[in-house]
Amino acid sequence: MTPSQGKPTMVAKPQEGTFTMTPAQYRIESRNALRGSLLPPTALSQLYTDRSLAVAVAVKSLADPTCQEVRVVHVPSGEVVFQTAPTH
Repeated sequence: MTPSQGKPTMVAKPQEGTFTMTPAQYRIESRNALRGSLLPPTALSQLYTDRSLAVAVAVKSLADPTCQEVRVVHVPSGEVVFQTAPTH
């Protein structure tokens, strides 16, 4: 059955030693323009599966972290897991 039919979908249990993808859960947000060699053109719409990677990309995307704000948000909960705080 498919979810569109309103009935549960049967999911096979992963075999031992197999790789299962986790859904992308972290998003970078900023009021400032983000730029940097690590950022894809769609940086604000890209989701990351790894929190550490999302934080690293977010920090590297700022020209000056002391003047600009950037956040990494855990999408399912909406919790801000990392945020820079401008000092000016």
